[in-house]
This record gives sequence, C-alpha cells and structure tokens, in this order.
Amino acid sequence: MNAPTLILVARSESRTQTYREALELRGFACQPASELKDLPALTCRTLFNGVLLDMPIITKASTAEKNQLEDILRALPSAYLNIAPATDSIKLLMADNHHGMARSLDEFLTICNGFTPRL
Repeated sequence: MNAPTLILVARSESRTQTYREALELRGFACQPASELKDLPALTCRTLFNGVLLDMPIITKASTAEKNQLEDILRALPSAYLNIAPATDSIKLLMADNHHGMARSLDEFLTICNGFTPRL
C-alpha cells in the first residue's frame, strides 16, 4: 500500500526539507512545489490526501493566486505551516474546516490518513 501523499508548497529549500523530513518520519510522502501556480497542474493528474502551504508563500501570494487556490483548499484537507524561530518546531493552522480541525501536524496527518485521495 502506498504512503498517503500530500502537496507541500514552499519556496525555501531548507523549509521544504524540514517539512519533508517531518512528514517522512510520520509515514507520509510529499510532492513539493515552489509556487502556487503549480498546484492546478499537480492536482489534475495525481491523487492527494491533503495540501500543506508554507505561511510565507501565502503572505506573498497575489489575489489571483489565492482565488485559484480556493477550490483546491475546499477539495482537500489543507493547512498552513510555519517554523517557530525560537524552537524550530513546526506550527500548523488549518486553512479551512471542511474536513475537520487540527491543532498540530500529527492531528492534521490523522485527518489526511483517513481521507480518500482525490484529484
């Protein structure tokens, strides 16, 4: 059986690596993307269990990018991530509550694990 797969959007390679390592430790695979504009093409051809967005990518996104992202965030469990500078721990904020609520990465991954992957 394949590992649950998430889309991970982060511009910074070091942040991507930090998130990827945390996901792999928990038995999840991820498809990294460095731009929001890459999401529609990814979600049209691959099944995913959820979406994780690095907070800096959202704060710098244009209104058009945010509008395009809206449908994807409703279709899949989704959350925003950030790395706390003082502790290097991963902080999570749910993007919506269509698929449940989570206060931590582990809680979010539990939601994703129970979610049937979709395009």
